[in-house]
Amino acid sequence: MNLRGAGDVLSGNILYVILVVIFTIGVFMIIMQNKNNAGQWEEFYAKELALLLDRAKPGDQYTIDIQKASELAVKNGVSDPRYIIKFDGQARKVVVSLKPDGGTAFYYFSNVVVTDVKIDGLGTSGNKLSFKVVAPEAAGGKT
Repeated sequence: MNLRGAGDVLSGNILYVILVVIFTIGVFMIIMQNKNNAGQWEEFYAKELALLLDRAKPGDQYTIDIQKASELAVKNGVSDPRYIIKFDGQARKVVVSLKPDGGTAFYYFSNVVVTDVKIDGLGTSGNKLSFKVVAPEAAGGKT
């Protein structure tokens, strides 16, 4: 009996099984990270709010339905409404965080500051984000 080639076949199969296991673990990790699409919703809300602020003029008031964002935030363990949507007037950016570890930021170009930010009804139906847009001078240093 000639068994010289038997060791090469066995080591090739073991290598193949190890590569399949690593690939399966990688795919599983990607699926778990995107299981409720929080990242896509963060990007959607951040982009839309940044575009809205690019067109905004001082004195404008907005009320926006954020039902899907608040449902995802509550499901992911973000229960404090102050951490879901943040406006930074000095850096001119909007940050949306629907999961505890980070968020998505988008920048806007207009020279406005967002004040009087309120989120009503977190985790219930009819969630609303309301805010007012003012000129930087009228904000008095508030962002």
